[in-house]
Amino acid sequence: MNPIKNIQIAKKILHFKTPFKIAYEEVDSCEIIFIKIIDKNDLSGVGSASIDTEVTGETVQAVFEELNKKLTPDFFEFPINEWYKYHEKIQKTFEKMPSAQSAVEEAVLNLWEKITKIPLKDFFGNSRNECDTMITIPIGNEKETIEDIKNRLNEGFKIIKLKCGLDIEEDISRIKTAQKIIPETHKIVLDANQGY
Repeated sequence: MNPIKNIQIAKKILHFKTPFKIAYEEVDSCEIIFIKIIDKNDLSGVGSASIDTEVTGETVQAVFEELNKKLTPDFFEFPINEWYKYHEKIQKTFEKMPSAQSAVEEAVLNLWEKITKIPLKDFFGNSRNECDTMITIPIGNEKETIEDIKNRLNEGFKIIKLKCGLDIEEDISRIKTAQKIIPETHKIVLDANQGY
């Protein structure tokens, strides 16, 4: 018996508080595809696809169409607790569409967690109770970079990732400035994102 009774797939545009600049683009919003699968007991699992054509070659429209075409109730031929069969099926069905694969697998695992009441952190082998989150600082002038870093430090972030890749001299200056205000106990990560 098919475990899924309803599937919702929607595109939404999310707007950023401030534009985000990396080496090859500057964006102030992004289009995300959201998936919700609902089982016979009205439990639901959710997933999302954030497409970056420059990185994966996918487009939002192509992923949206492929999901609508192939992610039907008939796709769910196994019980949800046979999650690894879904993992394999997802990889095959949405081949060359990593954003679609991720979104569907997120939804299946999210629903599996609710059905089994086993937290995913325990299922996949929890090795720690907490970890630091890296926060990204977009490419900007030195003043903007300092302000962004100070705000993120005040929010408690300990790993600061600086986007760079447009102008090596400006980047060196930004890095040196960042080193002056980021405590030695924290980390700086550089990401040139297809720059230079």
